[in-house]
Amino acid sequence: MTWENSCVAICNNQLQAEAAMHLLQKKGFDANTLSIVGHDSPYEEYLLAALDDVVAVAGFSTLGAALYRIAIPKDSIIRYETLIRSGCYLLITYGNQDDVERACDVLAGEGVCEITIHLC
Repeated sequence: MTWENSCVAICNNQLQAEAAMHLLQKKGFDANTLSIVGHDSPYEEYLLAALDDVVAVAGFSTLGAALYRIAIPKDSIIRYETLIRSGCYLLITYGNQDDVERACDVLAGEGVCEITIHLC
């Protein structure tokens, strides 16, 4: 499966990311379209497992290659990897343009640090 659109919410910690994920699920988002990624995150395996055909992309870690595979721009990948190393967590929602825009609307004002939509 290839995701071409995503909504990435930057969260200060795992609890904030999990609360945002549960909110999206309460609003009807399928858990299979959500991933939490962070240092030692138990959810990161889902992102990487879903992208088992990821190949190394020039200079990226496995996580960076996975983010690249879901159409996250290279400059954002570097930033997201830096944020994760500093202790932040990402909540990534995948789907069509309407889905990722709706996720952004749901999460706005819910305590996440920043929300970015990546469209192809």
